[in-house]
Amino acid sequence: MSSILILKGHSESVYCLIKLNDVQLVSGSFDKLIKIWNYTNGNCLKTLNGHKGNIYSLIKINENQFLSGGADKSIKMWSV
Repeated sequence: MSSILILKGHSESVYCLIKLNDVQLVSGSFDKLIKIWNYTNGNCLKTLNGHKGNIYSLIKINENQFLSGGADKSIKMWSV
């Protein structure tokens, strides 16, 4: 079996993913960044920088908002 689409952009391991809506995927990485992707074409739409440590968790609130939890002992709310 082969991959249909490969999303590249993080410099460290990707630890968590959520589907935000019909076209957007959010990834959290050990590079301390959160990326929002259009998973229909593979484009990175936004890179969010706010944590001072690895991103360990992502939770969807609604189609435009999500929470992230990181090794910096903080939880952040994001609006897209």
